[in-house]
Amino acid sequence: MIKLIENFFSSTECDDTIEEVYQNQSLWYQCNETDMYVLGNSLLRNQSGNYLDNNIYNFNAVNLFKEKLSILFPKVEFVKHLGKPGFQIIERNGTSKPCVWHYDSILICFPYEKEFSDFTNFNDYFDEYYIFTLMMTDGKSSFDFYPETTSNFPRKDIEETEKPLCKEHEDLLGDVCANPNCQLKEFQTIYYTPGSLIVQTERVLHRVGSVDIDGTPASRISLQGYGVVKNGTMYLCW
Repeated sequence: MIKLIENFFSSTECDDTIEEVYQNQSLWYQCNETDMYVLGNSLLRNQSGNYLDNNIYNFNAVNLFKEKLSILFPKVEFVKHLGKPGFQIIERNGTSKPCVWHYDSILICFPYEKEFSDFTNFNDYFDEYYIFTLMMTDGKSSFDFYPETTSNFPRKDIEETEKPLCKEHEDLLGDVCANPNCQLKEFQTIYYTPGSLIVQTERVLHRVGSVDIDGTPASRISLQGYGVVKNGTMYLCW
């Protein structure tokens, strides 16, 4: 299920967040795989070593995000030994690499055993999981996805989705698939406004909307995070 919640942040809160992101521009890190920038301790930037116990970031917007989620969920906490939510910054005058089709498979790759001493495996341990994208900037911001690829996350990142999948579509840039038997023909698009939040509760093949990369110098800034639920408490990580 994909849900759009509009006005999750007010226009003033979005402006304050954008200012905070640019005040910390010296801490932006560019991902080689996607060309996007991340701000915060994302597993996307620290998979090989210094991710654990590296919660040096304390952004006002992330704290506000947690407070607002506490209105929707009974109990929300930050993780202690994994990274807190942070930001993605995509330059519209950059490459098209941020628009690659993908699953958020990294969700099942976190070293959860460092946070939960009795952790077993992803689907057996957590009661629910959520993927959050909160848009901060104005402009052409969108989310493309194939509804027919929706499924639960597998127990391991190497397992197949429970729904039919065109393998050539994963990591595909653009709309032209090389597979002559591809059944993924029509994707759907959700359009963001500043302050709107997309909540994903299942695995789905998706991408940053291709219209978001339009050759203008303005950047697309979003707050990103994951929520995993255990015994009624949502733990926020990234």
